[in-house]
Amino acid sequence: MTVADLTANINREAGTLYGTAPTNGSPYIYIEGCNMSSVEIGHDGRWVADCDLSPGRTGYIYYQDAFGHYTYLPWAYPMLSAYVYSNTLYALTESGYPVEARLLDTSGNELAVETANIKTGSSSDPCECYAYSTIIQFVDEDGEPVFIEPYQQIVVKTGDGGNYGSTFSTTVSYITAHANSVNDTVAGKAPVEGRLYVYAGGVYRQPAVQSSEPITRTENDIGTYLADFSGDANLKGGDFVSVNHINENGHAFTLKAPVPILQANLSYDIVNGYGRPNALHSFSLIRGNDVYTSAVLSHHDGFFSAYFMKTVSDTLGANNEVILAGVVVTPGDNPDIGSRTTDADSSFTIDYSGIHNLTEYSYAYILYINEDGNGTFYTSPLPETIIPIPIEDVYDILSSVGASVFMDIYGVANEGDISPPLIYWHRNTTNNVRTSSPYMSDRVSDIHNETGGSLVFAASGGDLILTDPSGEETTYEQNEATGNATTIIPRAELGIWQARVSLNKEGQYALAVGSVPTYDVTLNADVTELADYVGNTVTYTIHITNSGNVTDTFNINITGSNWETNRKPSSVLLGVGEGSIVEIGITIPDSASQDELDTATVEAYSIHDRQAVATVELKTRAIMPVYSFDLSSDRTTMQGFVGSSVDYNVSITNTGNITDSYTIDASGNDWNTTLVGAEGTLMLPIAIGPLGINENLAFKINITIPETANEDDIDVATVKITSAGDATVSVTSIFSTTALSKASTIYLPIVIK
Repeated sequence: MTVADLTANINREAGTLYGTAPTNGSPYIYIEGCNMSSVEIGHDGRWVADCDLSPGRTGYIYYQDAFGHYTYLPWAYPMLSAYVYSNTLYALTESGYPVEARLLDTSGNELAVETANIKTGSSSDPCECYAYSTIIQFVDEDGEPVFIEPYQQIVVKTGDGGNYGSTFSTTVSYITAHANSVNDTVAGKAPVEGRLYVYAGGVYRQPAVQSSEPITRTENDIGTYLADFSGDANLKGGDFVSVNHINENGHAFTLKAPVPILQANLSYDIVNGYGRPNALHSFSLIRGNDVYTSAVLSHHDGFFSAYFMKTVSDTLGANNEVILAGVVVTPGDNPDIGSRTTDADSSFTIDYSGIHNLTEYSYAYILYINEDGNGTFYTSPLPETIIPIPIEDVYDILSSVGASVFMDIYGVANEGDISPPLIYWHRNTTNNVRTSSPYMSDRVSDIHNETGGSLVFAASGGDLILTDPSGEETTYEQNEATGNATTIIPRAELGIWQARVSLNKEGQYALAVGSVPTYDVTLNADVTELADYVGNTVTYTIHITNSGNVTDTFNINITGSNWETNRKPSSVLLGVGEGSIVEIGITIPDSASQDELDTATVEAYSIHDRQAVATVELKTRAIMPVYSFDLSSDRTTMQGFVGSSVDYNVSITNTGNITDSYTIDASGNDWNTTLVGAEGTLMLPIAIGPLGINENLAFKINITIPETANEDDIDVATVKITSAGDATVSVTSIFSTTALSKASTIYLPIVIK
């Protein structure tokens, strides 16, 4: 076959899609992702489709030649998406051509420039032919990340170095977010223009942004917002919230902010936790009359770690002020996990005699958690004889299955000993949580949502003993050949997991936990069944949520429908736990019959895992419009003196199943005939309405008897009322009026009581 020469371009001002295609063969071009199913190709090979396009829309066109062969071409309406205070930019652009992205400061100076080569998708499945999203990471000359910050400019240029391509730019949105774990709210500032979505705890809000005073000399459209999640989400320290702003040009910027948490590591004189990203955090340690301070700038994800030059006090606090949440003693004996309350003098004692055989390797790991959820770590003494060992074995195990390491511990022990536990909190959060303790390296913790991700546990030096959140314990025996033990827990239960090593011989041991990517998606529709008249388009609102444990892009398909359908957008990029809205339009054809039912299946699937799919079924019922009405009047004949007028009281009722208007006209009459209603006297013909179903309207038909009329002259007015929706539906009423001379006598009946 000969590949057809196709082009597709976007007219941003008109919102139309246009291009060229061969005129031979079948002059037909299909436009997926557009409200139009097909367009005709002109004699000059040009075509235009009015798609009402907006940024982020993607689709493809295909051309069928005379032999039935198809050529596909993807298209996209460029859109930018970025996380504020990160160095990553997602650019939805025309595929098949290089992309250049430049990051400029507020004065227009270039901070970083990156390029990427994007390939066009090709497959017999047209759904694989969409334009792809380009991932660009800004770095400086030394390879260090250059972070995207508010008010900076992002300029993206696509093209082949010749005539094809485009350039578009946008300003990074100013967004702040402050999460409050006490009342479960998120407050901050954002641009007044555009749309704002706030996600927390697997749910989202769309708060209004209220105008406020300008915060810079160049921006005057910043306002405040408040998103209330009380009753739907329980925010805790260390959780992350996500604020997404879509500006007036359709470009999206997201800020991920932590619920503040503070952890003090007494063993290393360090205070770490999560606070406002890229902000200066100051700390004060008060001991008697001495005050020690520390100041540190948080990372772009909000993590900070502050070091005090003086030793942090190891006082446990006043009686009942803090609870000892966990005690682990000696790597060579079974650990004791429990709770203790301090005595009145802020001390506590735990007697392990007869239970543990403390050795030179013995040490206690203490974790205090106060009522606000902030914690303090302490290890005493920290044995200098424990030598950090290489843990390549467990790292290699996790790496072999594509897992990232979140936590690890290592040490030495005797044969038959059981190591201290690696305690891992598998929880609902939407970003990285950094954890530090005397046992583990300072590593990035889990990224998960309500469904839970797949966990990988690996042990070196003995059998792996794993306890799940329900308390059930399972032992995975050491492989004799490798000396390792491992297991993968698909969609692991949320909660506290505990892993230990039972040493089969004296020596070193290591434990690690990580997660493999889990791709998943959920769909929910506001309504799944709608009915409308033939020729109309119904719109369904679909909520899509990334229920996997990694950022993912999901394609949207519609199958099973025999009617014209469209979707907006056709693909969506979502962070962990983030959601968005997809609008599905279904047009009921004019040829549909009464109560004809069409079933469409909306499918969303991960571009990384075709098995990660969710569907929702939409049923649309056709209604044939029925235009009918009743006409009634109090009389059809009247008499009146010459020079006067008579009124016929008329009422019309809409008895159809659709709102309708009507035209009223009179014929055959010689005398002046008008309509008298709420708006006064009106000349015929005239249109009235609209009237809803079963709604009625009363009015008068006024006929004036002229002075020139003779006694007993009769005028016949034929009044015809016609439906505006269906001109074949009409009702006629004849009104006959007789003239009386002013000298005439009208006899009335005598009523005798």
